[in-house]
Amino acid sequence: MNRWRGARAAAWMLMGALLLPAMGAAQALDFQQAYTMALASDPTWQAAQARQRADAQEEALGRGGLLPNLSYHYSGARNDTSSRQETRFGTLEQRSRYASSASGFMLSQPLFDAAAYAQYRAGRERAEAGGLTLQRARQALAVRVLQAYTAVLYAQQALALTQSQGRSLQEDARRSERFVAAGQGTRTDQLEIEARARVVQAQEIEARDKLRDARNALGAIVGPALAEQPLAPLRAAALAGLAVEGRDLPAWRELALASNPELLAQRHLLEASRQRYEAARAGHLPTARLGARKPLPDS
Repeated sequence: MNRWRGARAAAWMLMGALLLPAMGAAQALDFQQAYTMALASDPTWQAAQARQRADAQEEALGRGGLLPNLSYHYSGARNDTSSRQETRFGTLEQRSRYASSASGFMLSQPLFDAAAYAQYRAGRERAEAGGLTLQRARQALAVRVLQAYTAVLYAQQALALTQSQGRSLQEDARRSERFVAAGQGTRTDQLEIEARARVVQAQEIEARDKLRDARNALGAIVGPALAEQPLAPLRAAALAGLAVEGRDLPAWRELALASNPELLAQRHLLEASRQRYEAARAGHLPTARLGARKPLPDS
């Protein structure tokens, strides 16, 4: 478990170095704030945490088969008998009632139980796989937040560009009117500018729709209220300060096989399946238990 916790801390440090808010955008929502809010709001991440908590109990459940077991038993009986005997003095009838009960405690401790040990190892592997799966879900959340965040920034820039084109065409239309009034322009030029302006208006409507869709997608992750805040641009200059070690394809493959949380989780799940098979195979083996009994008679 310490391995994936260390990887999570390293991911936080890398994210902080890569994605910093731009200067002058102190009031805007930056990526790190959006990611922090996504950790508290994203339903997919919440579901992944719930699954990890359930998987973490697998080891405890398996350990339960190796711990001492204390049981209590109680039994009770009631006898009601009658007898009739003929004598020279007449009929003699006897009745008797007798109630008895017994209870006690039983303490047992497994000394050798191959199936229980295999179940414990399987639970431990499933718990480890659950932690790695949660780490993979956290990485996937960071990617989804970044994609939604940059989609909003791109939609904002596209809308700003379209609006700038619209203002430029408005200035062209006013200039064309002055030229026509002065006898230096033609009506054809005016109609051409008006046609381009209508196209730009349609593009602006489309850009607004795309921006709204992008904000809705971001709001589904970080919360709708935060998605309406202005966003700080990403600092691409921070990427220049990070040196990537040159590796060939086999080296990257080995690194992925050794560090990828999804692959590591699958290895643990494979080992858990093997241990479950061993537990089923060990069902016919002898077991040894140490037991102590304390009867509590009460008649």
